[in-house]
Amino acid sequence: MKARVKIGNALPVRNTLLAALAVIAVVLTSVWMRQSLRKTGADNRACAELLQKNATLRAQIRKAQSRQAGEEQAGIVMPANMSLAQMDEARRAEREERLRQIRVKSEAEAKSFNARIENDHEFAFKYYAAERAKIDRSHGLFLCSLRLSPEQRGAIAEAFFARAQRLDLMRRRLRAGELPYDDWDTRKEMSDQAQNELRDAIAGIAGERAVREFDQYERARPAWDYVNGVATELALGPAPLSLEQALGLASAIAGGSESFRMGGNVVAKGMDWQRVDAKAQAILSAGQLEFFAKARIEVEPGDNALASRQFAEFQQALEKLGK
Repeated sequence: MKARVKIGNALPVRNTLLAALAVIAVVLTSVWMRQSLRKTGADNRACAELLQKNATLRAQIRKAQSRQAGEEQAGIVMPANMSLAQMDEARRAEREERLRQIRVKSEAEAKSFNARIENDHEFAFKYYAAERAKIDRSHGLFLCSLRLSPEQRGAIAEAFFARAQRLDLMRRRLRAGELPYDDWDTRKEMSDQAQNELRDAIAGIAGERAVREFDQYERARPAWDYVNGVATELALGPAPLSLEQALGLASAIAGGSESFRMGGNVVAKGMDWQRVDAKAQAILSAGQLEFFAKARIEVEPGDNALASRQFAEFQQALEKLGK
């Protein structure tokens, strides 16, 4: 009987001891797991940093190999004992020398061309005849819109040609190295002088009303150039543009430019072709409208030249996706 009492009293003590040991085991396990997780996290971060460094190093190696291959192809060989700074300086000097040689060659060609225009009268006649023909192609639609006599239109076309020749001479002098490219003030002064002379000539030929129409035309010039392209393409088909349609379409395209509506020039960026199409529906026939919406129109390159509308709309869609 006493033995049973002793055994019964020992059981609670043993259970308490086992419970305490279990708690201690749980605590130790928790501490070990936390330490293990911290170590694993640190290892993962270190591994990620190492992988990033390796990727950066591989990219630098590929870039150096590509640059070295290009230099070897160009005949540039760097001595093996050169430092990185010395190699960079040598490459910079080589690039500057190549640019200098290109500049010298370009200037020599421009000087030769200018000398031929000055001394070869037959060549000069053909060159200026080709330049004069460009005036009729690029400004003919506007000249017709003025509703002037043939003599007045011809005189204004000659004034356009005079401006074109002044600007052409400036560009040829720049290419020949006779004018510094970075002298923007002189270039702007010459351009402004040519523009003012043209405005004065138009005023003397057709009056101030024609000057105001010319100023409006200059602001909308990219739209007129685009319509010239459309009219050229349609002229070969069964539904060419009439003069009234061409003028209306030029106005519609200009109205698609917010810059123009705010008093500035027509610019390609942000052109609202849906707005243009809405107005063009009242101007063009169904066949002409379909051609206008789908045709790829090529225009002469310029600062604000309107690219093919498909390309412009694609660019606008990309910009919307990026927002």
